[in-house]
Amino acid sequence: MIRFIFKLILLIILLVGLNHFGVFKYFTQKNVDNAKQIERSSSIINLSNINDEFRINYVFKFLQYNLISISHIGANQKFYIIKCPKNRLFKEIDFKNGVLEKKVTEFNKNTQTCFIHLENFKFIKKDILSGKNIKFPYALFQSEVINMPAYGKIRGIIGASDSFQDANLVFVAYNDNQKYSTILTNEFFKSIETKTGKVTDKTKK
Repeated sequence: MIRFIFKLILLIILLVGLNHFGVFKYFTQKNVDNAKQIERSSSIINLSNINDEFRINYVFKFLQYNLISISHIGANQKFYIIKCPKNRLFKEIDFKNGVLEKKVTEFNKNTQTCFIHLENFKFIKKDILSGKNIKFPYALFQSEVINMPAYGKIRGIIGASDSFQDANLVFVAYNDNQKYSTILTNEFFKSIETKTGKVTDKTKK
């Protein structure tokens, strides 16, 4: 559980930091065609059903990790889908542990020495999101982002799916605390479909 929370916080810091320093914006300017990006991401997940309000910024692979960056054009809400080796980041069972919230404060203290870090990180609720052929658990979080003027406080979700036999999918969505939209999050994830077509509903065990 301790390792799980530590990896969760580091993942959120990494994604927020890359977005803040324009990494995804740089790639967006070079990859504006959603159709091509849908094709590139098809080995990971089917995004052909997302509407035109969502822009696929970039799809890239680093070592054993695949990352898809997506944003809502009007609201500027960010969405990330990460395919990672099995059990490397998160898996569905990780979201069931009742002591998750109790460990967050400890790891917030351990990351305070990072230039960009999160403070007052907390989980607000846990629930299940459903796509076209997938169900996965998620946790809604809220946090202050330090040394990043574009974000004072953020709100979002992180979830995970065991849809692949040899890999996990991790889902992240976030926005400024005042702008975060649950409606947009639900709309986006309801439109996605896993490559395997496997329906995952282990959360009800």
